[in-house]
Amino acid sequence: MKPAVSISRDNFVVDGTPTHPGRTWNGHRVEGLLFHRRASSAAFADANPKTRDLWTHADGTPWDIDRNISEFISVLPVWRACGLDAVVLSLQGGPPAHANRPVPPWQSPIRPWHSPAFGGDGSLDPATQSRFDRILNAVADCGLVAILDLFTPGQAARLNDEAAVRRATDQVCRWLLGRGDENIIVNVCQGSGTHNHSHSVLQPERINELARQIRDASSDGRHLLVGASVADGVIPSRFVADVLFSQPTPGRGSLTFRGAIDGLRETTAFAEHPRPIVVCDGTGGDFDRPDSDIAIATETHISWGLGDSQALERAEWVPVNWQTDSPGGIAYLETVRSITGTGTWPTDHPDVLLSDQRRMHAAFALALRGLGLKADVTPAGAP
Repeated sequence: MKPAVSISRDNFVVDGTPTHPGRTWNGHRVEGLLFHRRASSAAFADANPKTRDLWTHADGTPWDIDRNISEFISVLPVWRACGLDAVVLSLQGGPPAHANRPVPPWQSPIRPWHSPAFGGDGSLDPATQSRFDRILNAVADCGLVAILDLFTPGQAARLNDEAAVRRATDQVCRWLLGRGDENIIVNVCQGSGTHNHSHSVLQPERINELARQIRDASSDGRHLLVGASVADGVIPSRFVADVLFSQPTPGRGSLTFRGAIDGLRETTAFAEHPRPIVVCDGTGGDFDRPDSDIAIATETHISWGLGDSQALERAEWVPVNWQTDSPGGIAYLETVRSITGTGTWPTDHPDVLLSDQRRMHAAFALALRGLGLKADVTPAGAP
């Protein structure tokens, strides 16, 4: 049975029960939080023949979209077993490389790689829809919530005009409502709290228009949950989004982070309509520090999720090794396991010592095996 997510003030509820019921951590309420992780490259595809050959698998074989999806799906039970509640997906994908990789140009209105999710007129690509049908089914089967970004900076600019953006939004709503899922939160666009988008309707000043379009879409009385980002800590009047996505604040444990959250909660719009605040692109290591971003987020009842970070040896840069993960990614899962009081890390295994990154890779492989899964790539240090 697919899970059903709903909202109760600033808490997430799954199947009628708040997430992590009754759980506290260091004296702070964990109940109602949604721990998550970005997986923008889960269905990565490149329609640009000039850059397509850049994306090969780690073993040197040509990029295989279905293989990448299969490897991503294979780790979902492990993520769930470690206490993760949701994954963040992106129809237009995320950056498959970092600024230091020789893929010109990195910072430009349109990235050189070409996500085929939408045509220039806003039509939803059938192949992309099919791939995400497979992924969304697997996410639901694991009891996870899916946060789905519609648009991505550098790719949304490929849509011809605002009419195309609105058409794409409408087609996605029809598709998702037709699926009948209740575990999906639609995020209008990644980075909508910034000015990185070419179309004005994706800018902070107008993002509420698309959020309203998604909220107004319905099928047999069913509606989609929608989230959107805000800019400069200002929630627009009559903000209709069910979930408030906040941009992460650089710097570990900064007063700026606390101040930004306090500022959002003190706004009239939030007081009139309390809603969950979510950070989808959290960065920073040293998760065990008391002043880490995830610790501060948990203390302030913010649903924090690991995003993409070069400092964390970003595991999502193509080629993606989902099953070996990065040391930072595994450390994050271990932190979530600790905060939520769940997880199946085999810490009592004589060959596993989680403070050692090589042993953490081994723990991940053992967890896969314990769930009857096979890692295609043997992690360093695995027995």
